[in-house]
Amino acid sequence: MAWARPLLFLCLICLSAFTGNSHEGKKVHIVYIGDLPEEGESLQSTHYDILNEVLGSHSLAKEALLYIYGRSFNGFVAKLADAEGLNHFDEILQEADDIILS
Repeated sequence: MAWARPLLFLCLICLSAFTGNSHEGKKVHIVYIGDLPEEGESLQSTHYDILNEVLGSHSLAKEALLYIYGRSFNGFVAKLADAEGLNHFDEILQEADDIILS
């Protein structure tokens, strides 16, 4: 079952293509962090902390975070101008831009 999570991530990327991604020059980014954290750790606060560091503001982080994946794997969807700031986080295993299929 090790293949199930990456396959699920790929499916989510494909499904998110139907949501659209252009707004104020920002793109939707799907961020895969990996396994769910130990019990007691908050997914939401972890994701906000990452976005807060990237964007430099808690209010911007709250505005950018669109969805949290927390049942099968640890990840989130955020609307960002670019993903450059996400590259320096060791806990992020994969990041993908949302795309629109035409």
